[in-house]
Formats: sequence, C-alpha cells, structure tokens
Amino acid sequence: MLDAARLGAKGIVLKAMAPRILEDCIRAVYEGERRLNVDGVDLSQRLMDRQRVERELSEVLTPRELEILRLVALKLENQEIASRLSITVGTVKIHLHNIYQKLHVNNRTTLAALAIIHRDELASPGGNLTV
Repeated sequence: MLDAARLGAKGIVLKAMAPRILEDCIRAVYEGERRLNVDGVDLSQRLMDRQRVERELSEVLTPRELEILRLVALKLENQEIASRLSITVGTVKIHLHNIYQKLHVNNRTTLAALAIIHRDELASPGGNLTV
C-alpha cells in the first residue's frame, strides 16, 4: 500500500471495509483529496516518514554503506556480506565502523535493530531487500 501511495495513488480502500467507506473515498478523491487511511493508519504520513528516513540515510551513508546496512538488516554475518559484495571481510569491517560513527551507534546489535526497524526504507529501488 505504501508503494501504491508513493506511485501516486489518491485513495486506498481495503475490500474488507464497509461500502460506505468506499463511497466516501471515491467522493474525496473526486474532490481532489487523498484518502490513504487504512484501519486508522494514515498511509500518507507513513509514506512521508519513510521518504524522510530514506533521504536522511542516503544523505549520511554512501551507496556502499547503504548496501551493507541492507545486508545487516537481513542478519548476514560479515563473511556473507563480503562474499555477496565481492569485497574482503576487512573492508566490510571498515564500512561498518564508518556506519557506526555516522549513525551514532556503538555495536552491531544496535545497528542490526536499527536496520530491521527501517527495513522497508532500506529496500533497494525495486522494493527487494535482497542483493
């Protein structure tokens, strides 16, 4: 649903919702509003939050550091990350050290938790977290 909103959807209604909600959504969209509330969650706000996190991460981290953070979110070990990116384990450690400093975290557990929390924002452009 967030991807639909990001791609320009003006309204989203789940099929399980009452017909009255569908009618309200159609009227609102026809009048130029966006209706992206699902189960009381404002998807437009979540979309803005997601875009803000994506922008902030891409402003702070290099593309390679973002790749490594994505792989940390997948709970991969340094050796697996090195193998996937065709770099040495030492290079992975250097990148991780830089990521720790830039994101103000001091251990891998905290970094992994941060990466998992922001897994959707870290998804690669195709929306697929795998590399």
